[in-house]
Amino acid sequence: MPRNANSHSKFSGLPKKAEELLVRANQEWELTFNAFSDLVMVLDGRHTIVRANKSMTDALGMGEEDVIGKTCFELVHGGMGPHSFCPHSRLLADGEDHSAEILEDRLGGTFEVRVSPIIDGNGRLLGSVHILRDITRRRQMEEALKQSEEQYRAVFDNAGMAIGVVGRDGRFTQANPAFLDMFGYNEFELRRLTHVDITHPDDREISEQRLDEIMRGEVHSYSLEKRYIRKDGGIIWGQLSVSTLRDPEGRPRAAVGMIADITDHKKMEIAVRESEERLRLIIDASPIGIKISQDGKYVYVNPKFVEIFGYETGDEILGLPVEAIYAPESQGLILQRVTDRTAGKRVTPHCEAIGLTKAGKRIDVAIWSTSINYFDRQAILAFVMDETESKSLRSQLFQSQKMQAVGTLAGGIAHDFNNLLTIILGFSELLLIGKHQRDPDYADLQTIQQTARNGSDLVQRILTFSRKSEIDPVPLDLNHEIEQFTKLLSRTIPKMIEIELVLSEGLATVNADPTQLEQVLMNLAVNAKDAMADGGKLTIETKNVVLDEEYCSRHLGAKPGDHVLLSVSDTGHGMDRETLSHIFEPFYTTKEIGRGTGLGLAMVYGILKQHDGHVTCDSEPGIGTTFKIYLPAMKTETKELPLTDEVELSGGTETILLVDDDKIIRDLTKRILEQRGYTALTAANGKEALNLYKKEGKRISLVILDLVMPEMGGKECLKELLKIDPRVKVLISSGYASGGSPRQAIELGAVGFVRKPYDIRQMLQVVRKIVDQNY
Repeated sequence: MPRNANSHSKFSGLPKKAEELLVRANQEWELTFNAFSDLVMVLDGRHTIVRANKSMTDALGMGEEDVIGKTCFELVHGGMGPHSFCPHSRLLADGEDHSAEILEDRLGGTFEVRVSPIIDGNGRLLGSVHILRDITRRRQMEEALKQSEEQYRAVFDNAGMAIGVVGRDGRFTQANPAFLDMFGYNEFELRRLTHVDITHPDDREISEQRLDEIMRGEVHSYSLEKRYIRKDGGIIWGQLSVSTLRDPEGRPRAAVGMIADITDHKKMEIAVRESEERLRLIIDASPIGIKISQDGKYVYVNPKFVEIFGYETGDEILGLPVEAIYAPESQGLILQRVTDRTAGKRVTPHCEAIGLTKAGKRIDVAIWSTSINYFDRQAILAFVMDETESKSLRSQLFQSQKMQAVGTLAGGIAHDFNNLLTIILGFSELLLIGKHQRDPDYADLQTIQQTARNGSDLVQRILTFSRKSEIDPVPLDLNHEIEQFTKLLSRTIPKMIEIELVLSEGLATVNADPTQLEQVLMNLAVNAKDAMADGGKLTIETKNVVLDEEYCSRHLGAKPGDHVLLSVSDTGHGMDRETLSHIFEPFYTTKEIGRGTGLGLAMVYGILKQHDGHVTCDSEPGIGTTFKIYLPAMKTETKELPLTDEVELSGGTETILLVDDDKIIRDLTKRILEQRGYTALTAANGKEALNLYKKEGKRISLVILDLVMPEMGGKECLKELLKIDPRVKVLISSGYASGGSPRQAIELGAVGFVRKPYDIRQMLQVVRKIVDQNY
């Protein structure tokens, strides 16, 4: 019969109310006793089981009636005796609660056994209550956790990657050996530091920010590259990965960080980046255009390439066909080279082409190209240079060298021709002296003389072109000269040509020979007239300009500084490039035979070069022509060299030393002088003149000295004569200035200058005036 079946009889004899309450309490206790999940059994003093709850009987697989009356050693504790059952033995000894962990084979697991004594009112031990809690799973979990912790510790301690743990305050709580080795600290030193202490100053702000996000639970993990500072001050780069450690409530309590040392990788990455940046800077700053094309289209262009072709950005060029930015006559060449390279054919690396800017301007370009592999595909790399300016400079240099060579040749020929004309003019004039106009030979001699003078004029033009004639510059108001010239010009050119003057106020003064400047204007005006046979407009303009270094670098012979610009423009038929390249060459003309010598513009060129000026010409067929003349502006006024005044033709009795390398000229001049009463001594060169002057210097009143002579030129001879006698009077005689400018000779001490071929009357007047002057 169940234990609670006769519970009512136990309480019989009690008042009814009390009996009901006790019965209910007993029922509730029974329910509670059997509801325990723990195994419970009640033992008497002899270890006999007097009660067992349902969990116990279920665990034993027996009914309660089969359990009651058995000892705990029979059913539960195996072969243990009273004295080997430690908790119960201690209970009997001291009467207090005890607990122990016991492996119960019969119950199939490990149990935590708690034994509590049952003591009567007199303190006697009546029995005990045994509560067995199954801790098998807990022990398994604890063992698994222990193994996990051991594995974690093994991984933590032996990991090759540095691992550190920081708390909410950022201080280190743990660090593995790799971490300590990476930063050079021991564990004690590290626990006194925060993560900020080992972070590079430049990375501290982001490091604190990210850890703060972790601790606020905003992120669960993050990764970043940052710099660290070792104990010894060394800087290392680390790849940091951080995860959250949470408490049982799920709140962040710490952060574990794993750091991979990427210093070497970072150094390499920085080196590569710096190398790429250097290369980018070089390419961007390159004075040479660089482009890469694939499949016949542009895929890369550098800033210089964009600039050369006049675009604003490279995006305007990318994607265009390679031939799109070249002139039609060059497109076939460009396409053929691309086709041949793509087909693997041999292609010369260099070529020249004509490019087209975005605005349609034609430019000369030089191209060097080669095949490359660009992003695993075949491509063409090309370097492009704008040679428009350099080609122009080379053309100018070639033209200048050609003009110089022609000038040297012309000057040399003119020098010898001048001597011949001097002889012809001299002897013809001697023959004319004393002849009457009715003499049969008089007219023939005049014809010979006039023809020789015409030849002299031609020689003078050649010398002007070759810059070997003497100029006589004075300070000039160019506007005034132009206004005076225009009065003459308006009477000589057809009425259907309009003349317009655009003269700038406040024009700077120039140092120029007015006669030669008039020749320049006349030659340009005549050319303009011939170009406007059906009428048009001739514009003469002046203004002050400054030529800078950039302009001079693009125009050979131009010098930087203040200049006066003289522009002469016409609306005539203009000239093509071929004609423009020859216009300043002597004897080059596009006019019909008999209508021009081809010396007009050559003279213009020579005159301006003698004035340290610069001339350019712009012209296009059907549009017209503009000559721009740049003359240096004067900084200080210069004094005009005194000229000889005409005096009556007379002779004298003085002794004159005549120095000339041409014997015929020496003899002719000696004859002319002696006919006028002078005594003439002659020398063939400078050395002879010096030796003769040393012997006869006291009676020599004047030395007539040619500039160009072999062995010792006139300029050097003049210096030596002045050393011998500082008061010596020297008259320079020349028609050719390659041996030194007559003006320079006068500045060095000569007293005058007479030009070859001689005008006998002028020469005798100059001689008489110099001999009569006192110095």
